[in-house]
Amino acid sequence: DERAHVVRGVARTLTGRGGGYEACSRAFEEATRLEEEGGVAEGGQSGGQAVLRRSWACAWKHFRQPLDQLFITAEAMGECRASGGGFRDTETANEAKFRGMWSGTAL
Repeated sequence: DERAHVVRGVARTLTGRGGGYEACSRAFEEATRLEEEGGVAEGGQSGGQAVLRRSWACAWKHFRQPLDQLFITAEAMGECRASGGGFRDTETANEAKFRGMWSGTAL
C-alpha cells in the first residue's frame, strides 16, 4: 500500500530532539517496528492500520507545512525522494545551540 509506505518513510526519517520529534517518537517507533516485522497486510491488520493512523496523525499535526512542501515538490518532480541524502534539521539544531544566549533577551 502506497500510503503505508509513505507513513513508514516519514516515521523513519523524522528523528530529532524536542518539540514534535519527541511528541511523535513513540508513534514513529511503532510504525518503524511494524515495517521491520513485515508491514501491514493487504486489506489491513486492524492493529497495524491503527499504528499507521496514529503515526500519520502525529506527523501531520507537528510537521504539516514541511510535509505539504514535500508533496508539492514530489508532484512537480514526479517522484518523492530526499535531496542530497539524509534529512538534517539544521534550524532546530541551530536554535538549540543558541537558546542559552537568547534567554533573557528581547529576541
